[in-house]
Amino acid sequence: MVGLLFPGQGSQFPGMGRELAAAFPAARAVFQEADDVLGERLSALQHIVNLMLSRQMGEWTRVLVDVEGYRGRREQQLREIALRAADKVVESGKMLQLEPMPALERRWVHLALRGHALVGTQSIGEEPNRRIVVIPRAG
Repeated sequence: MVGLLFPGQGSQFPGMGRELAAAFPAARAVFQEADDVLGERLSALQHIVNLMLSRQMGEWTRVLVDVEGYRGRREQQLREIALRAADKVVESGKMLQLEPMPALERRWVHLALRGHALVGTQSIGEEPNRRIVVIPRAG
């Protein structure tokens, strides 16, 4: 994996790599890969924190771990993916399988398409390869 570091050559600010990502597809791919790894690490950290707290409290305790608004950005990204998938299903009339994703991310996709008049969603498969299928509604 390749990482980019913006050393202290001036002020750092959120989103400062957007122009780089917009101008260079290779940079965009690296940023996306780093974002994917961050999501995996956040999920692992969240799982460990939940286990530790649950053991300490004597009952199941749920904590959501987030860094720099990652979860909100990911939810928005998945909402956009879901809507594009729905458009493809409506256009083609054929089901479309999305990539495997964790339960929380699948939930966001299901919620994004819950009210869609022309498509529905189903989760299929076994963890860690469980995925969503977007299907045309009969009618």
